[in-house]
Amino acid sequence: MTRVARWVAFWDEREPPTALACIRIALALVMLVDLAAIGWHGVATWLWAPLEAGGIVGWGAADAPLFYRLLPPSAASAQLLWLGLVLSVLCVGAGFCMRGAALGYVWLSAQAALINGPADRAIDRAVRIMMLILVLSPAAQVWSIDAWRKTGHFRGSPEPAPAWPRYMILAQLVLIYFGAGLAKGGTSWYPWGGYRALYLTLQDPILAAADFRWLARPLPFRLTQVATALTHLWELSAPLVLLAAHYRRRPERARGWRRAFLLVPVRNLYVALGVAFHLTLALTLRLGIFPFAMLACFPAFFRPEELERGFGRLRAGWASAFSRPGNAPSP
Repeated sequence: MTRVARWVAFWDEREPPTALACIRIALALVMLVDLAAIGWHGVATWLWAPLEAGGIVGWGAADAPLFYRLLPPSAASAQLLWLGLVLSVLCVGAGFCMRGAALGYVWLSAQAALINGPADRAIDRAVRIMMLILVLSPAAQVWSIDAWRKTGHFRGSPEPAPAWPRYMILAQLVLIYFGAGLAKGGTSWYPWGGYRALYLTLQDPILAAADFRWLARPLPFRLTQVATALTHLWELSAPLVLLAAHYRRRPERARGWRRAFLLVPVRNLYVALGVAFHLTLALTLRLGIFPFAMLACFPAFFRPEELERGFGRLRAGWASAFSRPGNAPSP
Protein backbone atom coordinates (compact mmCIF):
# COMPACT_ATOMS: atom_id res chain seq x y z
CA MET A 1 0.00 0.00 0.00
CA THR A 2 1.39 3.38 -1.00
CA ARG A 3 1.76 6.27 1.43
CA VAL A 4 -1.12 8.09 -0.23
CA ALA A 5 -3.35 5.03 0.09
CA ARG A 6 -2.39 4.63 3.77
CA TRP A 7 -3.11 8.33 4.37
CA VAL A 8 -6.56 8.02 2.78
CA ALA A 9 -7.28 4.81 4.69
CA PHE A 10 -6.28 6.47 7.97
CA TRP A 11 -8.78 9.31 7.57
CA ASP A 12 -11.45 6.85 6.47
CA GLU A 13 -11.19 4.68 9.58
CA ARG A 14 -14.42 3.87 11.40
CA GLU A 15 -15.33 3.32 15.05
CA PRO A 16 -18.42 3.62 17.28
CA PRO A 17 -19.02 7.28 18.17
CA THR A 18 -19.22 6.66 21.93
CA ALA A 19 -16.05 8.64 22.75
CA LEU A 20 -17.40 11.62 20.81
CA ALA A 21 -20.73 11.34 22.62
CA CYS A 22 -18.91 11.38 25.98
CA ILE A 23 -17.10 14.56 24.95
CA ARG A 24 -20.33 16.15 23.72
CA ILE A 25 -22.19 15.51 26.97
CA ALA A 26 -19.31 16.36 29.32
CA LEU A 27 -18.40 19.58 27.50
CA ALA A 28 -22.02 20.69 27.42
CA LEU A 29 -22.38 20.09 31.17
CA VAL A 30 -19.29 22.17 31.93
CA MET A 31 -20.49 25.06 29.77
CA LEU A 32 -23.96 24.88 31.31
CA VAL A 33 -22.49 25.26 34.79
CA ASP A 34 -20.48 28.25 33.58
CA LEU A 35 -23.52 29.90 32.00
CA ALA A 36 -25.63 29.11 35.07
CA ALA A 37 -23.10 30.99 37.20
CA ILE A 38 -23.42 34.00 34.87
CA GLY A 39 -27.19 33.86 35.20
CA TRP A 40 -27.09 33.34 38.97
CA HIS A 41 -24.89 36.40 39.50
CA GLY A 42 -26.84 38.41 36.93
CA VAL A 43 -23.80 39.61 35.01
CA ALA A 44 -24.95 38.95 31.43
CA THR A 45 -25.86 42.63 30.99
CA TRP A 46 -22.58 43.73 32.55
CA LEU A 47 -20.61 41.43 30.24
CA TRP A 48 -22.39 41.77 26.91
CA ALA A 49 -24.58 44.86 26.85
CA PRO A 50 -23.23 48.06 25.28
CA LEU A 51 -21.90 50.78 27.55
CA GLU A 52 -25.03 52.90 27.39
CA ALA A 53 -27.20 49.90 28.40
CA GLY A 54 -25.24 48.98 31.52
CA GLY A 55 -22.31 47.05 30.06
CA ILE A 56 -18.61 47.65 30.51
CA VAL A 57 -17.66 47.94 26.83
CA GLY A 58 -18.58 50.36 24.12
CA TRP A 59 -18.12 50.69 20.37
CA GLY A 60 -19.05 52.96 17.53
CA ALA A 61 -21.73 52.23 14.97
CA ALA A 62 -19.12 51.16 12.41
CA ASP A 63 -17.53 48.67 14.84
CA ALA A 64 -20.74 47.14 16.21
CA PRO A 65 -20.70 43.31 16.24
CA LEU A 66 -23.14 41.58 13.93
CA PHE A 67 -25.26 40.54 16.93
CA TYR A 68 -25.99 44.21 17.68
CA ARG A 69 -26.60 44.99 14.05
CA LEU A 70 -29.38 42.41 14.05
CA LEU A 71 -30.76 43.28 17.50
CA PRO A 72 -31.13 46.58 19.37
CA PRO A 73 -28.17 47.53 21.63
CA SER A 74 -29.96 46.96 24.92
CA ALA A 75 -29.75 44.98 28.15
CA ALA A 76 -32.58 42.77 26.88
CA SER A 77 -30.44 41.78 23.89
CA ALA A 78 -27.57 40.84 26.21
CA GLN A 79 -29.97 38.63 28.17
CA LEU A 80 -31.12 37.10 24.89
CA LEU A 81 -27.51 36.33 24.01
CA TRP A 82 -27.10 34.52 27.33
CA LEU A 83 -30.35 32.61 26.78
CA GLY A 84 -29.24 31.61 23.28
CA LEU A 85 -25.98 30.24 24.65
CA VAL A 86 -27.85 28.28 27.32
CA LEU A 87 -30.38 26.79 24.91
CA SER A 88 -27.80 25.91 22.27
CA VAL A 89 -25.49 24.16 24.74
CA LEU A 90 -28.50 22.36 26.28
CA CYS A 91 -29.38 21.03 22.84
CA VAL A 92 -25.77 19.95 22.28
CA GLY A 93 -25.73 18.03 25.56
CA ALA A 94 -29.12 16.42 24.95
CA GLY A 95 -28.24 15.71 21.33
CA PHE A 96 -31.23 17.59 19.91
CA CYS A 97 -30.50 18.98 16.44
CA MET A 98 -26.91 18.69 17.63
CA ARG A 99 -25.10 19.97 14.55
CA GLY A 100 -27.19 23.12 14.29
CA ALA A 101 -27.07 23.68 18.04
CA ALA A 102 -23.28 23.36 18.17
CA LEU A 103 -22.91 25.71 15.23
CA GLY A 104 -25.30 28.16 16.92
CA TYR A 105 -23.28 28.02 20.12
CA VAL A 106 -20.05 28.74 18.24
CA TRP A 107 -21.60 31.76 16.51
CA LEU A 108 -23.09 33.18 19.70
CA SER A 109 -19.86 32.58 21.62
CA ALA A 110 -17.87 34.30 18.87
CA GLN A 111 -20.26 37.25 19.00
CA ALA A 112 -19.80 37.44 22.78
CA ALA A 113 -16.05 37.56 22.17
CA LEU A 114 -16.47 40.41 19.67
CA ILE A 115 -18.68 42.30 22.11
CA ASN A 116 -16.30 41.95 25.06
CA GLY A 117 -12.87 40.77 23.96
CA PRO A 118 -11.16 40.86 27.39
CA ALA A 119 -13.85 38.55 28.79
CA ASP A 120 -13.20 35.93 26.10
CA ARG A 121 -10.98 33.38 27.83
CA ALA A 122 -8.54 31.01 26.19
CA ILE A 123 -10.77 28.11 27.24
CA ASP A 124 -13.72 29.73 25.42
CA ARG A 125 -11.67 29.66 22.21
CA ALA A 126 -10.70 26.05 22.79
CA VAL A 127 -14.34 25.09 23.38
CA ARG A 128 -15.36 26.78 20.13
CA ILE A 129 -12.79 24.68 18.27
CA MET A 130 -14.07 21.48 19.90
CA MET A 131 -17.66 22.42 19.11
CA LEU A 132 -16.81 23.02 15.45
CA ILE A 133 -15.29 19.54 15.28
CA LEU A 134 -18.46 18.12 16.89
CA VAL A 135 -20.54 19.88 14.21
CA LEU A 136 -18.83 17.64 11.64
CA SER A 137 -18.91 14.52 13.79
CA PRO A 138 -21.38 11.68 14.50
CA ALA A 139 -21.39 12.62 18.22
CA ALA A 140 -25.21 12.58 18.38
CA GLN A 141 -25.51 9.10 16.92
CA VAL A 142 -25.69 7.64 20.45
CA TRP A 143 -27.08 8.82 23.80
CA SER A 144 -29.14 11.62 22.30
CA ILE A 145 -32.60 12.78 21.36
CA ASP A 146 -31.53 12.69 17.71
CA ALA A 147 -30.67 8.99 18.16
CA TRP A 148 -34.04 8.36 19.83
CA ARG A 149 -35.88 10.02 16.96
CA LYS A 150 -33.95 7.90 14.46
CA THR A 151 -33.85 4.51 16.19
CA GLY A 152 -36.49 4.68 18.92
CA HIS A 153 -33.84 4.29 21.62
CA PHE A 154 -31.94 7.03 23.43
CA ARG A 155 -28.80 4.89 23.36
CA GLY A 156 -29.01 4.94 19.57
CA SER A 157 -26.99 2.68 17.34
CA PRO A 158 -23.24 2.45 17.97
CA GLU A 159 -22.55 1.51 14.35
CA PRO A 160 -19.07 2.40 13.10
CA ALA A 161 -18.82 6.01 11.99
CA PRO A 162 -15.89 8.22 10.88
CA ALA A 163 -13.18 8.25 13.55
CA TRP A 164 -11.34 11.35 12.32
CA PRO A 165 -13.28 13.82 14.56
CA ARG A 166 -11.88 12.06 17.63
CA TYR A 167 -8.42 12.17 16.09
CA MET A 168 -8.83 15.92 15.50
CA ILE A 169 -9.88 16.55 19.11
CA LEU A 170 -6.90 14.51 20.31
CA ALA A 171 -4.63 16.56 18.04
CA GLN A 172 -6.09 19.76 19.48
CA LEU A 173 -5.34 18.58 23.02
CA VAL A 174 -1.76 17.78 22.07
CA LEU A 175 -1.33 21.18 20.41
CA ILE A 176 -2.82 23.02 23.39
CA TYR A 177 -0.63 21.31 25.95
CA PHE A 178 2.55 21.37 23.88
CA GLY A 179 1.95 25.04 23.05
CA ALA A 180 1.40 25.81 26.72
CA GLY A 181 4.71 24.16 27.53
CA LEU A 182 6.55 26.15 24.86
CA ALA A 183 4.90 29.39 26.02
CA LYS A 184 6.34 29.06 29.52
CA GLY A 185 9.28 31.37 28.96
CA GLY A 186 9.65 32.69 32.50
CA THR A 187 12.83 31.62 34.25
CA SER A 188 10.83 30.35 37.24
CA TRP A 189 9.80 27.33 35.14
CA TYR A 190 13.41 26.21 34.67
CA PRO A 191 16.24 24.94 36.90
CA TRP A 192 18.11 28.25 36.71
CA GLY A 193 14.98 29.93 38.05
CA GLY A 194 14.64 27.50 40.93
CA TYR A 195 11.45 25.87 39.60
CA ARG A 196 9.47 28.46 41.59
CA ALA A 197 6.61 29.01 39.13
CA LEU A 198 3.88 27.11 40.97
CA TYR A 199 4.98 28.43 44.34
CA LEU A 200 4.81 32.03 43.08
CA THR A 201 1.42 31.40 41.45
CA LEU A 202 0.01 30.00 44.69
CA GLN A 203 1.13 33.14 46.51
CA ASP A 204 -0.95 35.34 44.18
CA PRO A 205 -4.08 36.34 46.18
CA ILE A 206 -6.06 36.80 42.96
CA LEU A 207 -5.37 33.30 41.64
CA ALA A 208 -4.93 31.22 44.80
CA ALA A 209 -8.02 29.51 46.18
CA ALA A 210 -6.67 29.64 49.76
CA ASP A 211 -3.83 31.00 51.85
CA PHE A 212 -0.74 29.06 50.78
CA ARG A 213 1.91 30.96 52.72
CA TRP A 214 2.71 27.70 54.53
CA LEU A 215 4.30 26.46 51.30
CA ALA A 216 7.35 28.57 52.19
CA ARG A 217 8.44 25.83 54.60
CA PRO A 218 11.33 23.73 53.25
CA LEU A 219 9.53 20.46 52.49
CA PRO A 220 6.33 21.96 50.93
CA PHE A 221 8.49 24.33 48.88
CA ARG A 222 10.53 21.40 47.54
CA LEU A 223 7.29 19.68 46.57
CA THR A 224 6.18 22.75 44.60
CA GLN A 225 9.50 22.66 42.77
CA VAL A 226 8.96 19.02 41.85
CA ALA A 227 5.39 19.81 40.75
CA THR A 228 6.63 22.71 38.61
CA ALA A 229 9.17 20.51 36.83
CA LEU A 230 6.62 17.69 36.31
CA THR A 231 3.98 20.09 34.99
CA HIS A 232 6.33 21.61 32.43
CA LEU A 233 7.66 18.20 31.38
CA TRP A 234 4.11 16.84 31.12
CA GLU A 235 3.06 19.63 28.77
CA LEU A 236 6.16 19.40 26.59
CA SER A 237 5.81 15.62 26.29
CA ALA A 238 2.31 15.79 24.77
CA PRO A 239 3.54 14.81 21.25
CA LEU A 240 4.80 11.52 22.72
CA VAL A 241 1.15 10.45 23.00
CA LEU A 242 0.76 10.66 19.23
CA LEU A 243 4.10 8.92 18.71
CA ALA A 244 3.08 6.11 21.05
CA ALA A 245 -0.24 5.73 19.23
CA HIS A 246 1.60 5.52 15.90
CA TYR A 247 3.96 2.78 17.07
CA ARG A 248 1.14 0.82 18.68
CA ARG A 249 -0.79 0.89 15.42
CA ARG A 250 2.16 -0.73 13.61
CA PRO A 251 4.04 -2.75 16.23
CA GLU A 252 5.89 -4.74 13.58
CA ARG A 253 7.85 -1.60 12.65
CA ALA A 254 8.74 -0.66 16.24
CA ARG A 255 12.35 -1.73 16.64
CA GLY A 256 15.16 -0.60 18.89
CA TRP A 257 14.28 2.27 21.19
CA ARG A 258 10.85 2.49 19.54
CA ARG A 259 9.87 -0.75 21.27
CA ALA A 260 9.84 1.20 24.53
CA PHE A 261 6.56 2.72 23.36
CA LEU A 262 5.08 -0.80 23.26
CA LEU A 263 6.35 -1.71 26.73
CA VAL A 264 5.57 1.53 28.58
CA PRO A 265 1.90 2.68 28.82
CA VAL A 266 2.75 6.20 27.64
CA ARG A 267 -0.85 7.21 26.95
CA ASN A 268 -2.19 5.93 30.27
CA LEU A 269 0.59 7.59 32.26
CA TYR A 270 0.04 10.85 30.41
CA VAL A 271 -3.72 10.79 31.05
CA ALA A 272 -3.29 9.89 34.73
CA LEU A 273 -0.87 12.79 35.24
CA GLY A 274 -3.23 15.06 33.32
CA VAL A 275 -6.20 14.19 35.50
CA ALA A 276 -4.13 14.76 38.65
CA PHE A 277 -2.80 18.03 37.21
CA HIS A 278 -6.22 19.45 36.36
CA LEU A 279 -7.90 18.36 39.59
CA THR A 280 -5.06 19.92 41.57
CA LEU A 281 -5.50 23.15 39.62
CA ALA A 282 -9.23 23.09 40.32
CA LEU A 283 -8.62 22.71 44.06
CA THR A 284 -5.81 25.25 44.46
CA LEU A 285 -6.40 28.00 41.88
CA ARG A 286 -9.32 30.12 40.72
CA LEU A 287 -9.26 29.11 37.08
CA GLY A 288 -13.00 28.82 36.47
CA ILE A 289 -14.03 26.06 34.09
CA PHE A 290 -10.60 25.55 32.51
CA PRO A 291 -9.65 22.29 34.31
CA PHE A 292 -13.08 20.74 33.82
CA ALA A 293 -13.50 21.76 30.17
CA MET A 294 -10.14 20.22 29.34
CA LEU A 295 -10.98 17.03 31.24
CA ALA A 296 -14.26 16.85 29.32
CA CYS A 297 -12.21 16.28 26.16
CA PHE A 298 -10.06 13.50 27.64
CA PRO A 299 -12.22 10.65 26.23
CA ALA A 300 -10.51 11.48 22.92
CA PHE A 301 -7.39 9.75 24.30
CA PHE A 302 -9.18 6.39 24.28
CA ARG A 303 -10.65 4.13 21.63
CA PRO A 304 -14.40 3.48 22.03
CA GLU A 305 -13.88 -0.18 22.95
CA GLU A 306 -11.53 0.90 25.75
CA LEU A 307 -14.18 3.27 27.09
CA GLU A 308 -16.80 0.51 26.86
CA ARG A 309 -14.60 -1.82 28.90
CA GLY A 310 -14.07 0.95 31.45
CA PHE A 311 -17.80 1.63 31.70
CA GLY A 312 -18.40 -2.10 32.06
CA ARG A 313 -16.00 -2.34 34.99
CA LEU A 314 -17.62 0.69 36.60
CA ARG A 315 -21.09 -0.80 36.21
CA ALA A 316 -19.92 -4.11 37.63
CA GLY A 317 -18.25 -2.37 40.57
CA TRP A 318 -21.33 -0.23 41.18
CA ALA A 319 -23.62 -3.27 41.10
CA SER A 320 -21.33 -5.17 43.43
CA ALA A 321 -21.04 -2.30 45.90
CA PHE A 322 -24.78 -1.64 46.08
CA SER A 323 -26.16 -5.15 45.66
CA ARG A 324 -28.55 -6.21 48.42
CA PRO A 325 -27.25 -8.76 50.91
CA GLY A 326 -30.08 -11.09 50.02
CA ASN A 327 -28.85 -11.22 46.43
CA ALA A 328 -25.25 -12.00 47.38
CA PRO A 329 -24.07 -15.46 46.33
CA SER A 330 -23.97 -18.02 49.11
CA PRO A 331 -20.50 -19.06 50.36
